[in-house]
Amino acid sequence: MTNANFKRFFDEVIVPAQTSTKESFKKVPVPDGVSDEAKLFIMGDKGPTPPVDVFDKAQRTVVRTFINSMWHSAEQHLDIEHTARHEPIAGVSCKVFTPKQLENKKQKLLYLHGGAYWLGSAEANSSIAISMADKSGLEVISVDYRLAPEHPYPAALEDTIAVYKAILASGTAPRNIAIIGDSAGGGLALASVINIISQGLPKPAATGLIAPWADLTFSGDSHKINNMYADSRLSVEGLQGPAKAYAGNLALSDPNVSPLFADLRGLPPTLIQVGSREILLSDATRLTKRAQEAGVEVTLNVFEAMWHVWQFYPHLPEGTQALQEMTTFLKNHMA
Repeated sequence: MTNANFKRFFDEVIVPAQTSTKESFKKVPVPDGVSDEAKLFIMGDKGPTPPVDVFDKAQRTVVRTFINSMWHSAEQHLDIEHTARHEPIAGVSCKVFTPKQLENKKQKLLYLHGGAYWLGSAEANSSIAISMADKSGLEVISVDYRLAPEHPYPAALEDTIAVYKAILASGTAPRNIAIIGDSAGGGLALASVINIISQGLPKPAATGLIAPWADLTFSGDSHKINNMYADSRLSVEGLQGPAKAYAGNLALSDPNVSPLFADLRGLPPTLIQVGSREILLSDATRLTKRAQEAGVEVTLNVFEAMWHVWQFYPHLPEGTQALQEMTTFLKNHMA
């Protein structure tokens, strides 16, 4: 039986937000073994919404307001006791989430939210950060990095590196820091760690990547197959504008914006989570293969029938499981 809390969240937040259907989107039958909550989502989903012209200021403003409000509403359905405070770190706005039971004051999780580099904020994308704080017993610092197209690459990367350096300068040892990101935040987390290594800075203890957007060229198999038949949250058409907005004057294949193509040697232990129905599935599988070839300790977990960043949804059993596995992995590799 479907969890009543998830059903309430689904009816109050997800259903009202589904206003249109992608014509080519074909529903894939629900497989056995997934939770009733996941089945409800899959059967009731209408597919991704039409692309937004991210270079049109009026469209950006409307969509940002709507999406940020919808994403932020997920926090109200979490039922997790915590405290939150806004804190500027190295001149970058951050939001710090502290669990009710803080297990270790020295260890920190640095979180980078998703949103295709043009949506979201530390405030709006709080669902995963709060859940991570609760499951890990650690403080989670969510970075409000600057967004494209107003601030293309390298603004988001510069903000993240600045915050990381400030955390180190405050006396936190790198072995007590783990970096996690989802979607575009996952790509940014990967690019940040690569940059940390290239600068000669001490690297974090571990990295967690949730459905990382690591290939802005859309050259993978799932960008074609899942784009038509499975991915209910994203479409290649909807990400092409944001990809150009973030890359700015760089080519989409530049390793700085598509870290799939970067030198991955020296990365810390890394856990990658991705759903089998995502267009970003190929980003995760190819990234895992390239990391293995570079000698990185990397683990890939593909969750059957899951859509893009299912960890975001309160009271979804598969989301709870994934975040628990993620926090366990990160804590096991920290001091």
